[in-house]
Amino acid sequence: MLLYLVGGAAVFVGSGVMAMAGLGAVFLFVPLFYCLGVPLGEATSTALLLNAVSLSAATITYARAKLIDWRAGIPVLLAAVILAWSAPASRSTWTVSCCWGSSPASWCSRAR
Repeated sequence: MLLYLVGGAAVFVGSGVMAMAGLGAVFLFVPLFYCLGVPLGEATSTALLLNAVSLSAATITYARAKLIDWRAGIPVLLAAVILAWSAPASRSTWTVSCCWGSSPASWCSRAR
């Protein structure tokens, strides 16, 4: 139980800090969720959803404060969306194993 409380607090603080910095925290949360016993597919999708929610909140906050350069941001957004949709789905597994240098099974020593 304590592990889940500490994990929840780490996710809350980590997503807030990363959102303020304009970064996603998926690369931190997928291994954390996986080590807490969440299956890899669910850990990835949950981390991406959490990332989208926290970065959307940060975007709204910065937009209200008029701190966003929309002329530069819109072309970057469009390019990112187009390139993300055009990327083959098969690359996602390669990217995860390449970035972490190992298979997801070796990220932690959880019992199966």
